[in-house]
Amino acid sequence: QGLLHYFDAWGWRQEGWFAMAMVIGMRVLLVLAGALTFSMAASIVTSPFNDFLADCTERYTTPQLDKVPDTSIMHKLKGIGIDVLKSLAATASGIFAILLSWIPGLNIAALLLTFLLFAFQFLSYPQTRRRIGLVASGRFIFKHPFSCLGFGAALSLLFSIPFVSCV
Repeated sequence: QGLLHYFDAWGWRQEGWFAMAMVIGMRVLLVLAGALTFSMAASIVTSPFNDFLADCTERYTTPQLDKVPDTSIMHKLKGIGIDVLKSLAATASGIFAILLSWIPGLNIAALLLTFLLFAFQFLSYPQTRRRIGLVASGRFIFKHPFSCLGFGAALSLLFSIPFVSCV
């Protein structure tokens, strides 16, 4: 509504196609901003739970992973700090991927970047437990691009199925 008042002040008609396109564009941007904000906040809030899940599943890995040497409260707080930094980086990359997807021809690159972002987000839980930072996590993704693209594509497929994504 506030945007339409600006159109009136500038002498433009509210019923015009440009005004309606601007209103629709602003609504889409607000929905995207809300989704990215929710995703980032959910990642930060669920960080301790995901740390617990990573701890429970690591004993079943082959080859065995090194044990996390310190499980103190300071260790967990540092992990949350690393997770916040990784979530901010993933959110910025997600915004970049959304903008890239609107450019014809480069939308394939945006799709591949989205797959890598899925892999980055889900590989970061065991990495964060071992205090592997943002740069080292990014290096891992680009050192193993095909494995990470496949993992991210599988996650994208699973998250696109209604109700399966909740599980």
